[in-house]
Amino acid sequence: MHDALARRALLWRRYGGLLLAAALATASMTACVSEHDANAERPVRIGYLNNITHVQALVSIAQDNLLGRVSELGEIEMRAFNVGPAAIDAMASGDLDAAYVGPTGALNAYYRTKGELIAIVAGAASGGARLMVSAESGISSPRDFSGRTIATPGIGNTQDVSLRTWLTAQGLKPREQGGTVSVRPIANPDIFQLMMRGRLDAAWVPEPWATRLEAEAGATTFLDERSLWPDGQFSSVTLAVSRNFLESQPEKARRLVEAHAKITSWVLSNRDAAIADANLGLERSLGKALDPGVASTAFDHFTVTADPITPSIAKMAGEMLELEYLPRGSNVDAVAALFELGDLKATGVLA
Repeated sequence: MHDALARRALLWRRYGGLLLAAALATASMTACVSEHDANAERPVRIGYLNNITHVQALVSIAQDNLLGRVSELGEIEMRAFNVGPAAIDAMASGDLDAAYVGPTGALNAYYRTKGELIAIVAGAASGGARLMVSAESGISSPRDFSGRTIATPGIGNTQDVSLRTWLTAQGLKPREQGGTVSVRPIANPDIFQLMMRGRLDAAWVPEPWATRLEAEAGATTFLDERSLWPDGQFSSVTLAVSRNFLESQPEKARRLVEAHAKITSWVLSNRDAAIADANLGLERSLGKALDPGVASTAFDHFTVTADPITPSIAKMAGEMLELEYLPRGSNVDAVAALFELGDLKATGVLA
């Protein structure tokens, strides 16, 4: 099992961009003269994950197309994904115009398509990720992770990059690099079930999963990722759009960013109502809401913000290059071109 996972991790590093590049090429080859007219007529399509940190999307769902009404874009199609890379792939194939995704997914798409696919137009959340250890693990110090298994939601996702960077800082390595720590990509619901059954030592997960592990599986917080960043602030969710959407429909993109900023402001001013709405959005998307106490506690572990906190994303780019998650020779100093923040600045959110 460990050998198979190690091979998978190495293959992702070497070839992770091939499917993305192929999807981009396919979308380009199938474009036609009438594409602009067709795009202008259909609803804007936005992807999101069923994590409470994707609160703007969840509030929009709960309030019956709030993004569409505030932006005056009409009905918006909201599409849920299990992991960020799947939303990025949908954007590459032309099935999405925008998505709430983690910054590492956006960075991967940016560098592997040489900037042709994606742009970050706003932030959505800061924080909201913790390294949780099971009650039975007995882990109390970094050295205790040697010989243990730690899960993340997916190879190359934001929590995976954070974990692997942290392990290196502790003098530890994953097994595929000759180390003693088994790092396994496991979907959040499966992480939860494995820890409930006492079959997983630790996991670096986003909210609400960290809070659920604490409340329902008896796990404890070993590390809150906010403690690793200046002032506890780092980008964990961004609003990204396809370059095609940004360039072919700039007015729609502007309205979307403006609506996102307004909803973010409303969430910050109406915490209790926002938590209730986010939970309702989860219920409508998944068929089941969180325990209200879990939803409220999860909210305490992250900050809702439209600021993408660009220095933190630039740092992540360097970490991804060190981990060989970006193509060799990628110029991480050029990461500023990933951001298109003019419309966000026009809202007054950024100076």
